[in-house]
Amino acid sequence: ALKSWTCGGRMMTVPCSRVGHMYRVHMSKTGRWPPVITAETMQNAGFDADYKRKYSIKGQMTDDFGKIVKLNNLRVLYLWANDETRRNYQKLMFGNEELPPEWKELMEKLKSQPAALEQMQKKKENQCQSFDWFDKHVYMRLTGTHHPLHSSRMNK
Repeated sequence: ALKSWTCGGRMMTVPCSRVGHMYRVHMSKTGRWPPVITAETMQNAGFDADYKRKYSIKGQMTDDFGKIVKLNNLRVLYLWANDETRRNYQKLMFGNEELPPEWKELMEKLKSQPAALEQMQKKKENQCQSFDWFDKHVYMRLTGTHHPLHSSRMNK
């Protein structure tokens, strides 16, 4: 929704509609949630071969699904949010405004990934609005408060 709102799209409310997130592996096939993530998937996401011993969150090791979710969040923030919002997320998730070295290395790899470069180009071509614009003109209007990662909410 963030990409759609900031790039001139809109959301519509459709009565009786159902919306959800579809994962490639369904719980009925694995018998567990979150699903098991293969080593190939982890490496395709940018994690190195030593990923099992690295990439903690707030000093705690996390499962592969958690690592993928955090990486996706960081990717969205890198491409669509401002520095302050990224620092707030990092402080919330990692206990520090700076990314741990192993996560910083992943984000450096992201900058040269074709998909990320394509998104940055589309953002520029479409003259997409900033995260601050989204917070003020969309999030605030819908919820009556700033986004949870906005500095006014993080400093309380």
